[in-house]
Formats: sequence, structure tokens, C-alpha cells
Amino acid sequence: LHLLGIAVALIVAYRLARTREVARAAIDRVFMRLPVIGDLLRKASSATFVSTLHTLHHAGTPMLTALELARNATTNAALSKDIDHVRDLVAERDPLVPRMVAVGERSGALSEALEHVIRLYDREVQISTKRLMTFLEPAILILAGGMVGFIIVATLLPMFRMLAAVKR
Repeated sequence: LHLLGIAVALIVAYRLARTREVARAAIDRVFMRLPVIGDLLRKASSATFVSTLHTLHHAGTPMLTALELARNATTNAALSKDIDHVRDLVAERDPLVPRMVAVGERSGALSEALEHVIRLYDREVQISTKRLMTFLEPAILILAGGMVGFIIVATLLPMFRMLAAVKR
């Protein structure tokens, strides 16, 4: 019963923390540092961002607007902060970033590069998902076995106690 109360309190605290931008970014950074799940979250969020950026750029949206809209498409607050930093560099006219974007836009290679990154992230997300499922299958099996064992013990223990009481 105490474990249920703790679990509910943790879920409520998590939900409340997700409403604050700073807390959301911190939580997302922690999740992205987790061994197997973090890799998948990072790749999936990046894939969403790059795919949206590619679509907007291909439709002729200016780069600053495309970065802003693509940032809004991602649900990962930590990645959003990083995208904001990149957008600020482009807006401030950092000499390297606008030149790279301008050359890419003029040569038409930016769209192709974004398509390549999308394919790469899609493949990486599939591989990470398979790896996660390979990791989770034994854990789920062990958990299910433990639950079945607990139910069996919880069912038989009272019967054994009654039997012992009757023998006395």
C-alpha cells in the first residue's frame, strides 16, 4: 500500500514538474542520459526535428522561421533549448552558420543533406527500438514470472497455515 502511495506521488510530482520549462528540460536531459532509453529518445526527437526542418525548408520557409517551427514540433525540452541556441546563432549572424546555410540553400545540397539525416535517424531509431525490446523482453518475462509466483504463494500460504492450524 505504501509503494502504491509512493508511485502515485512520484507520478503527480513528475506531471507537475513537466509544466515548468526549466524542470522539463532537466527531466528530459536526465532521460536522455539513461543507457538504452536515452539513446532512443535522443534519436527519435532529433528525427522529428530534422524531418520537420526538411519539410519546411523544402517548402521554401526561411531558415529562422523553419528552425522556430521545427523546434515547436519536438516535445523534448532539452533539444528545444539546443535548437534555440542554434537559432540565436543564425539570427546573430554568426559568420559560420549563415554561410553554411546560404551555401547549402544555393547549391540545393541542404535539402539533400537533411533527407540523408532523416534516413539515418530513421534507421538508428529502428535499431535502438530493436535493442530496447531485446533488453526488455527478458525483464518482462522475469517480472511476469515473479508476479505469477507471488500470486501462487499468496494463494497457497493461507491454505498451508489453515492446514497447520487444523493439525494442531
